[in-house]
Amino acid sequence: AILPNMISRRTGQIVLINSIQGKIGIPFRAAYAASKHAAVGFFDCLRAEMEEFNISVSTVNPTFICSYHWQTPSTNWEASMWK
Repeated sequence: AILPNMISRRTGQIVLINSIQGKIGIPFRAAYAASKHAAVGFFDCLRAEMEEFNISVSTVNPTFICSYHWQTPSTNWEASMWK
């Protein structure tokens, strides 16, 4: 774990690359949005805890991108909903 090292040096930066669904809910994506909201909440708490150690904690929440990592070979109905 790197965090104890950052605390002892009293410097560092932690960045979470998350999703816009960590900020807003999207229909039919409840489980995914819930996990992203949890990550944002965790990092919000971590940011407050690390402030006294001069450790920066950031989240990046990009909006929708064209990605087919979850696509099944048979259909891609979900992608067509958002185009």
